[in-house]
Amino acid sequence: MVHVPQSYYHRLDYGGAVPWDINKPQPAVCRAAREWPPGSRVIDCGCGAGDNAGWLARQGHRVVGFDLSPSAISTARRRHPGIEFFEASAMEIEIDDLFDIAVDSALLHCLEDADQRAYLRRLAPLVRPAGRIFLGCFSDANPDPWDNPRRLSESHLRVLFDDDPWCLRDLQATWWERPSQRGSRTGGAWCMAWWCEIERL
Repeated sequence: MVHVPQSYYHRLDYGGAVPWDINKPQPAVCRAAREWPPGSRVIDCGCGAGDNAGWLARQGHRVVGFDLSPSAISTARRRHPGIEFFEASAMEIEIDDLFDIAVDSALLHCLEDADQRAYLRRLAPLVRPAGRIFLGCFSDANPDPWDNPRRLSESHLRVLFDDDPWCLRDLQATWWERPSQRGSRTGGAWCMAWWCEIERL
């Protein structure tokens, strides 16, 4: 497939239909977060409308979110007042803070290879040693035809996270919820994904 340029995500209007906005937290994020220490400091990377961040804050975690889209950030602030959201590119994150956990709920697969590595370099100083990234991305097990963001392979993820200071601790196949009208043509509202736990060494 042709890679979707970052300008597409910047121009998105969250006042209309956004291909991944399900108006609730992603189930994979909820399952993982039930095991996190209470009051964890969390950064939500590519937070979109902020529904993961809002749910995490209601569980008692201290959450900050960022997104490339100005419309996403204004929507997140409206839906989830009291949480700090800021506009930023994944490759140019600038925030003076240190986090226990980074959540990447379908951001990584929106980036080209070089941008993925730039993103992880920018994220590394923000995650404390022994902190974690919890990351979900579309799997190459999804069949054609496919007109969503790129599908990533297990081997791609293992190579990407076998690079100082990151270490892939767990990788599992899972299902990813999509809006019912925007799911894959063969999988309906759900598509196949990878769920990863990555340690900051």
